[in-house]
Amino acid sequence: MKQIYLMAPAFAFLITLNGCRSDVSRPGSHATASSSTLSSNAIASNGIAATEPRFTSCYKGDTWTCAVEAAIVKESNTLRSTSPLTQSFESSYVARTWSDSQAETGQISHLGFPEARQEVLVSAFPEANWDFLAENVAMLQSSDPDAKKIAKQFVTMWKNSPGHLMNIQGPFTYMGVGVSRIGNTFYATQLFH
Repeated sequence: MKQIYLMAPAFAFLITLNGCRSDVSRPGSHATASSSTLSSNAIASNGIAATEPRFTSCYKGDTWTCAVEAAIVKESNTLRSTSPLTQSFESSYVARTWSDSQAETGQISHLGFPEARQEVLVSAFPEANWDFLAENVAMLQSSDPDAKKIAKQFVTMWKNSPGHLMNIQGPFTYMGVGVSRIGNTFYATQLFH
């Protein structure tokens, strides 16, 4: 079985103090700093902004895609010493759209993070009112499409990269995971909030 792994540098945190921003990354890590701000406070029809995800099952994904995404969340949570991340299906939909875009170009990147992901979120879920604070992306090639094996390969790649691992173990509550596949090439995106 031939396997090729590619990862883009992980995005870390942006610290905002009194309107000034300070991009930070840890020395020796592959983390690149980025900010995440939601440009509009979306309000639900009842007048209340949704600060927590609402979907409780996979949103607009086929059975295989949803199985890989759920397995990535489960596998990622084995790396956390704090409380487990809860899968946000709204954020998973956003992550999947980014994985689809990367699959179309055959390249992985953090292009447009976080603004482009926020735009997709608010467009698809107008009541959503949370910011994406970190992102992991990766690509692999495998002739074995088993959902659990693909998930484990992605998480193992992220685990072996300090910046990506820092995101998985970060102070987040929710994670969105999106997977896309073209032939034997698989793309995955994790979004944290």
